Amino acid sequence: MNEKRESTRNDFVRKVVYSLEGRPEEMFTARSLDISLGGIGLKAKKVIEKGKVLDLSLYLPGLKEPLKAKARLVWQDALPENGWRKAGLQFIEIPWTRLRTLVA
Repeated sequence: MNEKRESTRNDFVRKVVYSLEGRPEEMFTARSLDISLGGIGLKAKKVIEKGKVLDLSLYLPGLKEPLKAKARLVWQDALPENGWRKAGLQFIEIPWTRLRTLVA
């Protein structure tokens, strides 16, 4: 894969709940794989169309409420595990001060 990202990704394995923007009634669960100032890598079963915007809830230790973010799907590949996909998302909206502490 040709790397185009501007910031280094750090390992970041957490529960993520997401929905397509504007469709909060359809929630899906995924696992984050890594994170950077620019985006997040996910492992999920749902096939998502490239360019779609997702509403994310990131579950972090020590927080009662999940961290909310919006991200656009940039790429998605099938994994050898039955039905799983790996996806790269670019952050659109996220509390930047909190994100900086996660990737420091």
